Amino acid sequence: MNQPPPAADGAASSQPTAPAGAGRAHHGDDDARGATIDFAVNVRSTRPPAALEEALAAELPRLGAYPDRHRLAAATAAIAARLGVPAERTLLLSGASEGFALLPALLRRGLVVHPGFSEPEDALRAQGVPTRRIVLPAPWDGAALEGALAAAPPRAGDGLIIGNPTNPTGRAFDPELLARLAGPGLLIVDEAFADVSPGVSSALPLAAARERVLVLRSLTKTFALAGLRCGVAVGHPDLLAALAARRPHWPLSSLQLAAVEWAAQVADEHYATIAQQAAEEKAALLAALAPFGITAACPSAAPYVLVRLPWPPEVCRAVRERLRARGVAVRRCDTFPGLGEQYWRLAARGADAREGLVAALRHIVDAPPRPGQYD
Repeated sequence: MNQPPPAADGAASSQPTAPAGAGRAHHGDDDARGATIDFAVNVRSTRPPAALEEALAAELPRLGAYPDRHRLAAATAAIAARLGVPAERTLLLSGASEGFALLPALLRRGLVVHPGFSEPEDALRAQGVPTRRIVLPAPWDGAALEGALAAAPPRAGDGLIIGNPTNPTGRAFDPELLARLAGPGLLIVDEAFADVSPGVSSALPLAAARERVLVLRSLTKTFALAGLRCGVAVGHPDLLAALAARRPHWPLSSLQLAAVEWAAQVADEHYATIAQQAAEEKAALLAALAPFGITAACPSAAPYVLVRLPWPPEVCRAVRERLRARGVAVRRCDTFPGLGEQYWRLAARGADAREGLVAALRHIVDAPPRPGQYD
């Protein structure tokens, strides 16, 4: 089969150009809706662990009462201890996305690193915060980031926003490098996948000790809580106070508190097991896709991988749409600034899903779509 062309090189861009295809608000769940085989959504499982479901079920008879502030404080302390950070530097969130929505309280301007998660940029723009897009060239690593910021480094009042590992590339960054590059600005690190990403150095120690580092974490991905929304912010108390000032009186529900309490008791070995499984699944997936000329676009520390396809963009789109017609969802990447139709993000999945993807691809490649067929 045809091998993919080499990744394109180019200078980093800081211009607010719009991505091709669907808007930035497009997410993996849009690709996965109705699919029977899902590589598009990065949530680890389709339902929470049984013990977590039991904890949530036990909470249902108490939903007639308002959430208790003392319980909120205790759950905050518990998750802070789990993360190894001070409780006074910890703020529970209704999903990490709530943290992005609250960022305008902290920033005069946002510098958002791409390819990356769209939520922070969308939240800032929606609230009128000037935003500069930093689009890195392949291979999207620390050197590319340094080069992109060299000509126009962050200023006081800026917020440098980046994922670690980054979504969708899976690239990991040195937190000390990120803090240095943020300069007098605020460093905001999205660590939604860090708890199951081996080799990722967390910025939590920096957020626990410094004034201008904020880390956002999520319980959604690892414990299949996308429908409940549970997250954590870690940073200086003054930063957290500014975020909390914009929240309602009862910022988290009793069910969310129950989930946080359960997650705070999970042992390190559980995370390590998930990380190992995801790494093995990624390796098996790439091996299965190699005969099609589909390869990893860069090393990924995350429980997903960015792959590059060997076909022209219009054929890549047609292949994706034919997969979707067969019930197989992949995450399109033309919605990520700096990428295009020749990239997919694929979540780590088990053998059954992998075999389903390969079987569908084999059928499509044996009868390749014609350019323009799906225009």
